[in-house]
Amino acid sequence: MKDSFHAHIRMAHLLILTKSVTSIVELRNRWFGRTLKRRVFIGVRIALVMLIVGLRSTAYADLRSAAGPFVGNIGISADGLGISLSSIGQLQVEIPLPNSRIVQALLYVKTSFNAHLSQIGFGGNIVPLTELPHSIVDSPPCCPDFFPTFRVDVTQIVANTVGNGSGLFNFQVNESTAITGLLSEIDGTALYVIYSNPSLPYRQIYILEGGLTGPNTDTVNLPLVSPYSGRPAEMGVAISFSAGDQEPPAHDCPTDMVTFIRVQGNLLTSCAGNQDDGDANANGALITVGGIGDDLLNPAQSGVDDERYNLTPFLTVGDAVLNLTFSNPSADDSLFALYVQIEAPPPFDICLQDDSNGNIIQINSATGDYLFTNCRGFTLSGRGNVTVKGCTVVLEHSRAEGRVLAKLDTCVRRGTAGIQVFSEGMTFTIIDRDISNNTCTCP
Repeated sequence: MKDSFHAHIRMAHLLILTKSVTSIVELRNRWFGRTLKRRVFIGVRIALVMLIVGLRSTAYADLRSAAGPFVGNIGISADGLGISLSSIGQLQVEIPLPNSRIVQALLYVKTSFNAHLSQIGFGGNIVPLTELPHSIVDSPPCCPDFFPTFRVDVTQIVANTVGNGSGLFNFQVNESTAITGLLSEIDGTALYVIYSNPSLPYRQIYILEGGLTGPNTDTVNLPLVSPYSGRPAEMGVAISFSAGDQEPPAHDCPTDMVTFIRVQGNLLTSCAGNQDDGDANANGALITVGGIGDDLLNPAQSGVDDERYNLTPFLTVGDAVLNLTFSNPSADDSLFALYVQIEAPPPFDICLQDDSNGNIIQINSATGDYLFTNCRGFTLSGRGNVTVKGCTVVLEHSRAEGRVLAKLDTCVRRGTAGIQVFSEGMTFTIIDRDISNNTCTCP
């Protein structure tokens, strides 16, 4: 089987709602777990930008182009790091299968207190940083550019270290003053790595970046490459300058120092935030990134928010847009990045359609994925084994629930298939005498 990864470029408009509000709020200055408050008038501008090649938003003219969304047999590794007890720490990359290819690796650096830097140490290298435009990163008007966000592409560094291996790989992050010129103003770092392997499920992966801060609800509508099919879907978010009242050691949920997230109009979490990936409840470590080491149990089930979420219960088959809303009552946490990963039906290069009864089976000859429908409401999908000998292509899949067998002769352009569902006592057949006239759609 060949690696079927490809970056699918879609020219689409991401709806970015920008709201301005004027109110009296409390802006915290967090220092070693203490909260110092002062009243300020702020006008909050909220935006989140999707990374899509060639996308030019009507809301802003300065958006940078970046790779994605990604479609194929792919996966994502996400990790975060906040260090205040030392200037050196480790970010990790998790690659589940050997002989995977590193497609894209993005390192984000998040600061506060208007702190700027041009470089950071990563993986034994000093890498240059590019600041994201102020127009897509929120800050209170009292303190313009309070939450700068920086990014660098580290694909080659990660690829050189991973090679053909699998498992966990450590990458040293060096925030020392000698390299960055800063003391404790770096809240932390986040690393997102897209990798491909033909044995991985077929997926769509999206990476969004920017900076959300503010008590009023902000909405991002993310157009999907293909409509949601009912398969597993997840999201991980990255939040900086976020701390609990009682940490360490407890993982508490303050009344206002959180971010509320809704998916398709339904509440996903009312407690996103905290410094889960920091080494202390102190400036320089106030960051959490949903990813490695976090589970897919949502806060409603686990009672703990680790910023990695299962989106499957919130989505309906056929959804073409992912609707996300965010609000931060304290107006001083910064949600600066997130990923969305959705399993999707793979593209099919073989189609058999019965000449009379309308039954259809579509097959991906590279992966063995298939989709059967009787065009009367019954569908069956799975992944079988494909063998090719000369002109003959055979798909076989046997499991406790049933059996699928499809045969195609590409030379004479004919095929047959049999589908048995033991639990339902159903059997379906396909006799296709000419595959060249198939529509592969139900009448």
